[in-house]
Amino acid sequence: MQELLKKKYIVTYNLTHATSSDTTTEIPFINEGYETVITNTYGAAKGNAFSTLTVTMDGVDITSDAVRYTADSDEATIDIAEVTGNVVITAVSKQVCNVTAKANP
Repeated sequence: MQELLKKKYIVTYNLTHATSSDTTTEIPFINEGYETVITNTYGAAKGNAFSTLTVTMDGVDITSDAVRYTADSDEATIDIAEVTGNVVITAVSKQVCNVTAKANP
């Protein structure tokens, strides 16, 4: 049991214009799970969104099972019920620039 306490899985965050509510970089082998909230730093207004949001565990894409997100929100919840390998979280937010054209007088 002591040997298991020494081993850890690594969490890597690749975040562009996004933040994570949890900055843990190591998870003990005996951990039951992991959860964090990723926030789009541009906010959800006017079409801003995540252009990329993926989660892999030991190189396997688990995004569809681990991420809860709606397009009109500036947050995505990542919930991994049982961590069984190294985790990589990649989030890239995009900002939509709305330009209104005005006629010349």
